[in-house]
Amino acid sequence: MSCLRRVLPSGIGDPLGDGAAPLASRRPEVPWLEPIPDAAFAPDPADVLTSRETTRLAFVAALPNLPARQRAALLLRDAVGLSAGEAAALLDQSATAVHSALRRARARLKDQPLSEEAVVNETDETLLERYISAYENADLPALAALLRHDVELEMPPIPTWFAGRGAVLEFFAARPLRSPGRRAIPTRANGCPAVASYALELDGTYAAHSIQVLDIAEGEITHIYSFLDVTLFPVFGLPLSLAIVPTSQPDSHRPG
Repeated sequence: MSCLRRVLPSGIGDPLGDGAAPLASRRPEVPWLEPIPDAAFAPDPADVLTSRETTRLAFVAALPNLPARQRAALLLRDAVGLSAGEAAALLDQSATAVHSALRRARARLKDQPLSEEAVVNETDETLLERYISAYENADLPALAALLRHDVELEMPPIPTWFAGRGAVLEFFAARPLRSPGRRAIPTRANGCPAVASYALELDGTYAAHSIQVLDIAEGEITHIYSFLDVTLFPVFGLPLSLAIVPTSQPDSHRPG
């Protein structure tokens, strides 16, 4: 049995610095790397345990920031599992006072800063929304603001690829974003934010074009992998075409 190593364009050639340069012909015979939807992976039991442990540690770390009465009410009710009456008897308080302290403690815990991982995920999702807006509106200045100076763009099965913000922007300006006429649906692939891109056809529908996976670091896009293979759309549970959207309903093309 032969075993082929899957590759990307960056693994078989040098990048171009001219975003308007002609593209090489597609090479379907090359065993290209492909995106895998995050939904295809069942949660790893170890990850679930880690998540629960992280939550537990965050809970414990937040306790010292609570007033004594709130901390006691929270521990007896949420950690130990006592009823309001049982907690009230132990604390020599009324059940109403225990309930009030518990409510204030829970509210304060909600105000605790997000974990670093949660902040990163929220930042990535916000950046993805901005990318989709820039992409759909052919807004090159908005797109430029999202790209790191050394961003790279690869488009298997086309072996041509580009490196540097200038070259990538030039490519978008010369080809996909010459004018508005794209739609994008947010998704996830290979553990990264991604979009499914659709191009406007002559009949007014939007046809599947590419699955774009974004590498993000410190609030900037560092790599765009644009997989030009429409057979990937069913794998992601996405349609191959979208109906044209009336101007009064700009968001109705997105699945609910």
